[in-house]
Amino acid sequence: MTQDNAKPSWHQQVAEDLVDPVMKDLTWHGRTTDWFLQDLVQLTNETELQVGITLSTPAGIISGILISVEQYFRLFGEAFASSWPVADADRLRAHYAELGKSRLPKTDGETPPPVQYLHLKDAKLSTPSGQMPASDGLLWRGTIASISGFSLGLLADDLGDDIQLTLQQ
Repeated sequence: MTQDNAKPSWHQQVAEDLVDPVMKDLTWHGRTTDWFLQDLVQLTNETELQVGITLSTPAGIISGILISVEQYFRLFGEAFASSWPVADADRLRAHYAELGKSRLPKTDGETPPPVQYLHLKDAKLSTPSGQMPASDGLLWRGTIASISGFSLGLLADDLGDDIQLTLQQ
């Protein structure tokens, strides 16, 4: 193999990545981000898959249904618009639904940038002082970088104090 066809050494690649601000943010700052969780979220965004997931965060344990970015903004728009006058509600729903659509053109064979946010519906936060909210849960959006761990399945509290793991069907 000649030097012209050789792959750059790891330190040459690092130097090139650190000069490029986009690569620095998405690749190097992302090294503290779980690539496997990013892949799961990307799959959810591409397929509209919904799966129960439990996340460990600095705020506590969050358990809910992982949904696509598009569904999140659609549901957000519906909830937000419901408190506005009817004349404005349709415009608000359309505005938030548009935010959930990909801003990047789809290209064959090109890897999309790593996702940075994940979205839950029916989310519940469990803290050392108790579980909130007591209702059916809420819409939740958070950075993948702030997640320290995750498990498939939901924490359920419907048997009194017993917390059990249930997989979303």
